[in-house]
Amino acid sequence: LVGRNHGDLLIVLQTLDTVLIRRRKKISQQRVLAFTKRLATMSTQLLHNGALGCLALIKTVMQLNKSVDILLDPDSSIGQGIYFPELDEPEYCNANSTALWELLPLRVFSITVIIDITVVYACYLIISIINIIQRCPALFPDPLYLIISIINIIQTVSSPVS
Repeated sequence: LVGRNHGDLLIVLQTLDTVLIRRRKKISQQRVLAFTKRLATMSTQLLHNGALGCLALIKTVMQLNKSVDILLDPDSSIGQGIYFPELDEPEYCNANSTALWELLPLRVFSITVIIDITVVYACYLIISIINIIQRCPALFPDPLYLIISIINIIQTVSSPVS
C-alpha cells in the first residue's frame, strides 16, 4: 500500500497533498471521498507518526471540502450502492456510501494525540448535525434529545478501552 517501509509514506502524503489540497478544484467529489477513505484505512496500518500524518491530511481535506463531512455520518443511505475498497478506480468505488469507521480502532492507539484527534472528528459530526437542526427545525421535534444522544455516543467512543 505505502511501500516497503514507512520512508515511502512522506512521498505518498506529499503527492496526496498536491492532488487533494492544491488541485482540489480539478478533482471530483467522488475522488476526494475515495482518497479520504483510503487515507483513513491506511492510517490504521501505520505507526503513530504515519497515522498522524494521514489524520492531519484528512483534517485539511475536511476543512477545505465540506462535502467530505458525509464520511462522518454513519448512515450509509446517502450513497448509491455499497462501498468497494478493492476497486482500482476511486471514481466508481461508492465512497459516499460508507463512513470513516477507521476512527474507532484509532482511539485505542497508545499515543494520546491520535485519540484526541479522533475525538475532534466526532465533534465535527455534532457541529454538522446542529447546523442541520438549525436549518430544518420542523424535521426535529426534540433537537435537544438528539444532541444529548450524540454527545453520549461520542463520550462512549472517546472513553479509553481497557
